[in-house]
Amino acid sequence: MLLSKNDKSFLTIDMVFPIIVLGLLPWDFYFGGFMKQKVITYYLRGVCIALALLGLLFFGGFTIYAFNSDSALAGYVKNSLVFLWVNALLCYAILFQFWKVVIEIGRDNSFSKENASSFKKMGFFAGLMSIQYVIRGITSFFKKGSSLVHTRVPHGEALLEEASSLASGSNAVELLYAFGMAVIMVLFLIICFALSKLILNAYELKQENDLTI
Repeated sequence: MLLSKNDKSFLTIDMVFPIIVLGLLPWDFYFGGFMKQKVITYYLRGVCIALALLGLLFFGGFTIYAFNSDSALAGYVKNSLVFLWVNALLCYAILFQFWKVVIEIGRDNSFSKENASSFKKMGFFAGLMSIQYVIRGITSFFKKGSSLVHTRVPHGEALLEEASSLASGSNAVELLYAFGMAVIMVLFLIICFALSKLILNAYELKQENDLTI
């Protein structure tokens, strides 16, 4: 783009922004190529940090909301705080194991016993989350009424029956959600265990090749 003689602005916004972005990139990005492992680890670490912060906002936000609101949803969250924070701890345990995998990738040690062990632990934590969701779904289905539905209704049998119907429907939704999440966690467990086995096999094969050389 050519600038006129009267135009004293040599740097526009569309020029400054790319310069800032390029300046924030690590030096390995320029000298090591796009697919260099150290460069990949920078972005994977960024993803880990972002997920950790988002999780803190999510779990912390719901906790603050539960103690600062009188709504039915706040009551439901307050009754579920133990489940919520156990879930949070398991999520952070999985994220921590993934962080360890990223560190090993940065060391050019992707196929290692450490990574195999980390993926196995991630699968174990996912299994615990699956069990927790199953227990949560069963208990929510068999309780008399959902805390999401107000039990105080005006006089009248029709309204009382409608409230009971809403409670049963809410419990069914909780059951479906819990079992859906349990299935997702089981699938995640299978993937983690499969990756753990593949990485361990690759590590053993690498060790055999090093010995033969």
